[in-house]
Amino acid sequence: MKLTDCTRRVLFPILAISLHGHSGASAEQEAFKSHPPLRPLPQASNRPLEKGPAYFVDPAKGNDAFAGTEETPWKTIAQGLSSLQAGDTLVLRGGTYYEHLYCSAAGSAEKPITIRSYPGELAIVDGSFREFFEDHRNAWEPFPEGSPGEFRSRTTYRNLRNLHGRFGDSMIGLQIYYYIEDLRGERYVGPGVWYNRLTGRIHIRLQHYKAEGAVRGRSELARKFLPSPLHELHSYAGETDPRNLQLIIAPFHSVPLVIDKSQHTRFQDLVIRGGAYDVVDIRHAEHLVFDNVVVYAGTYGIKAQNTGPFKFQNSAIYGSVPPWSTRGETSLRERPWQSKGRNLTRLNTHALLIPATSDEYSVYYFPYNHDWEISYSEFTDGHDGVYLGDIVNLKFHHNYVHNFQDDGIYLSSFRPLYNPQARPREIYQNFIGACLITFAYGGDARASSEVHVYRNIISGSYTVSDHGGPPWEGMRWYHNTVFSDPRNLFDLRHTKPGQTWQVRNNLIIGGTAQPGKPQEGAAWAGNVSDDKLEKPGSIQLTKESTAVDAGEPIPGDWPDPLRESETGKPDAGALPLGAEPLKVGRNGRMVF
Repeated sequence: MKLTDCTRRVLFPILAISLHGHSGASAEQEAFKSHPPLRPLPQASNRPLEKGPAYFVDPAKGNDAFAGTEETPWKTIAQGLSSLQAGDTLVLRGGTYYEHLYCSAAGSAEKPITIRSYPGELAIVDGSFREFFEDHRNAWEPFPEGSPGEFRSRTTYRNLRNLHGRFGDSMIGLQIYYYIEDLRGERYVGPGVWYNRLTGRIHIRLQHYKAEGAVRGRSELARKFLPSPLHELHSYAGETDPRNLQLIIAPFHSVPLVIDKSQHTRFQDLVIRGGAYDVVDIRHAEHLVFDNVVVYAGTYGIKAQNTGPFKFQNSAIYGSVPPWSTRGETSLRERPWQSKGRNLTRLNTHALLIPATSDEYSVYYFPYNHDWEISYSEFTDGHDGVYLGDIVNLKFHHNYVHNFQDDGIYLSSFRPLYNPQARPREIYQNFIGACLITFAYGGDARASSEVHVYRNIISGSYTVSDHGGPPWEGMRWYHNTVFSDPRNLFDLRHTKPGQTWQVRNNLIIGGTAQPGKPQEGAAWAGNVSDDKLEKPGSIQLTKESTAVDAGEPIPGDWPDPLRESETGKPDAGALPLGAEPLKVGRNGRMVF
């Protein structure tokens, strides 16, 4: 993988870091008191201001009694949102806004409303307790009755359900312990917090921790040809005194941004963080755009109900599963019907993107989540990744989906989505890697349209597997490059006769091109196995590759952006011989 933008000016403080922030680099360790970041931290955009009415907000110099001009800005975003009309732009000066925002702004197609950062500055919407970031030296006190290195909050926080936490310098998540004994004892699994509901105090322990476990993304050939996207467990060896660290500690009920029935609204060049359960809650929005927005997920990143059209571009949702955490630590064990032991840590990020449909009791009718385009964006570091099943008319392309303890992309519908105008859902030209299951099913509803999965680069343990629900009808898997154990290539235990699966022209690296076991209802053609690629670190074909001219023509009504670049028979895999590299992620910054 070639990096086109592997150093970036970061948020706090301004430092240069590498893309993946691997442990063991002394310069990075010195730059970050906690641990080098897993992902590039956000940087300011120089997007120019558009012409038209504009109002300004400044968290340091503003006053809500002012007029909201550039010379006399408001202090809070909430004040600005309550004043916007169609065609207005709300410009946020750089800094952190400790607010919980409600946006029901109404623009029009000709006059959209824009909420954005000032050019060259970065605005952060933060729903956390500000004292743990801004006054961290006075926020904690040693707790000698606990274990070595244990601290507790000086302030009492009553009436909370639970917490969520991150290191403020690296944005890596903290473990959220169910029991104080595990924060202190032999089951300690890395830096984390625990909330004492009886006293209202927050306990924290940041002792060093040596992580041991397997690499996620297990194919050895994937390691050879895609060295950077593999994710290994790291150990924690950073600062142990929370008084020396800026931390983001949020109460469970914190939702920094609620978008409710907003229409023709654009969010640009922002960071949203400090939510514990949901960070962004979108309800019944129309013609919504997120452009260059970074969301740091709590339990969930974005939940969206009955929203569309929606564009999510050049943006990111980053989860908070720390790099020393394993799948087994966060699995629920205390179930009334099946006791397997004691819960250890809570799923600090269950999933990044959750679309949902309305219930009958919601009163408001709206036609599902529909007409979404998610492009050139990044989704990383959770238990699950993105749920795409409950969206009618979807294009998901040029995205980077990486590092999930379970499912990368969830394809099931949880409710019937009947829509006679539904077009095939398209998932194409993405990189999806370091997942236990790359594509997964679990809901039992029948979908209303086909799905086309094509021209993707895929690296994981299982390519397709299911949790008990029937897979979609009309699946088209074609022209993908797959690094996978061939025995786990397509595990479709609930495929039923009559389900029209087509698996064509895929390039399987490191195994047979045939499924591990026969699958009813699936047609296979033009799939080949090959490891004769250009060089380590690249997936480009060579003239000697058996993938060249090895495919079969695909129907003309199947979408394929590279169809015209094929001169002979189709090549198998995501990239034909001589094709331009695939660019994915924010602004196409990663090149394969």
